[in-house]
Amino acid sequence: MYKRIKYVIFLTIVLSGILPTKPAFAEYKIDYNATVAFEHLSFLLNRPDYTINEQETLNLDFGFVYDNYKNFYINLHPRLRIDFRDYSRNRYLPNEAYLKFYNDYLEVNGGFQLRTWGVSNSFNPSDVLNRKDLEDNYYVPDKLGDVMVGFKAVIPNLGFMSDLTFEIIGFPYFQPTPLPENDTRFALQGNVGGVSFTRSDEQEYPELKNSFGGAASISATIKSSDISLHYYHGLEREAGFYLALDESANLRLTPFYYTIDMVGMNTETSIGKFIFHTESAFKITRANEPRFHELPLLSSSDVIPNDYFQFVVGLDFILNNVF
Repeated sequence: MYKRIKYVIFLTIVLSGILPTKPAFAEYKIDYNATVAFEHLSFLLNRPDYTINEQETLNLDFGFVYDNYKNFYINLHPRLRIDFRDYSRNRYLPNEAYLKFYNDYLEVNGGFQLRTWGVSNSFNPSDVLNRKDLEDNYYVPDKLGDVMVGFKAVIPNLGFMSDLTFEIIGFPYFQPTPLPENDTRFALQGNVGGVSFTRSDEQEYPELKNSFGGAASISATIKSSDISLHYYHGLEREAGFYLALDESANLRLTPFYYTIDMVGMNTETSIGKFIFHTESAFKITRANEPRFHELPLLSSSDVIPNDYFQFVVGLDFILNNVF
């Protein structure tokens, strides 16, 4: 299922080559760029029970950045994606469309944003801020922009620390994580006790009081190390699932969302040409009411995971003057 053949026709138009970046008297900057890409993707192993096993995708992306180098910055990244075989993969909302007001020490921002917490090169347990597009590719998903408002304060030097940064982020609007539709390449299906099930057409939305979230972080550089502490309270971005019977007595896998409290710590330390990094996250779920499958054989098992700890360690080596 994981092997695939990929054909890509790719065209990039950098408008800044035609309409160049404008540092008018070094007072402001404007960047333009646009990308057009067509991708045909065929998987080597089809899922014969489903009719959609290929992807034909047209991507149109446009980027615009304005920065007056004083107190105002805007980033607009609208996009249009059309899949000619699987319409559920069509996308219209931007991943980034936000503005910020700033000076040398303070910043306020808001809009659709992509944010990253984490230092690992692969799996990032502390990066819980953005959804992932599981409907696009369930196994290798891209991140999706979420509505955020934020405040940041920076102290350039404080004792033995430099670039001491405090940040607060709010999530005022709930957006569900896209999940694969039935009869598509990544459809979620299976069987239990000899009875087959498919995913429910609807996701179970959280109560309004539980749909808001918040996060905070503090980071600093201490000698050759970058250290950051993170806290997040809000919905787990990847939905949980429980089995239920619908009105027609069909067994359906129903997505729902539960709350987590995440406490994380990330470090990066440079030692010569080596960079040693660690990433850890402790996720607390005990504040949720238990959730059970709606089947007698499975009704005693809570589908919300217990509190758990994740830890990733890595080592990078820098090669100089290779080319």
